[in-house]
Amino acid sequence: MVKLVSEKSANGGVRLEFEAFESICRFTGHPDVANLKLDYAPGRDHRLIDSKKLEEYLGSFRVRRIAMEMIPVEILKFCIESCLKEPPPTRYAVPDDITLRYELTGGGSKDWGMTVNLRFDRKIV
Repeated sequence: MVKLVSEKSANGGVRLEFEAFESICRFTGHPDVANLKLDYAPGRDHRLIDSKKLEEYLGSFRVRRIAMEMIPVEILKFCIESCLKEPPPTRYAVPDDITLRYELTGGGSKDWGMTVNLRFDRKIV
């Protein structure tokens, strides 16, 4: 079962670390197990991603059949949407930077992971 093992704030950024993230491989039906590190800089209104809600969301993948290539996209989408759902909705709620490290630790014969980097740059004219 996925578990939040660390939540740190430093230099204006936040790091969340999760262990034992599980999903079911869409192609083989075998379980994939990974560790996740999520680094982000809160948006200009300093809104934080709720780590407990994120941990709950990550737990839902345990019974979900999904290609591991899609998992980072789904997680990043959840993080952005959860910041926008909190009132008041504002364009400054979304984190400025998000980096997600997805490190596969077991399952199948895969020996690779992936890193996804997104940069949100808001310019209002």
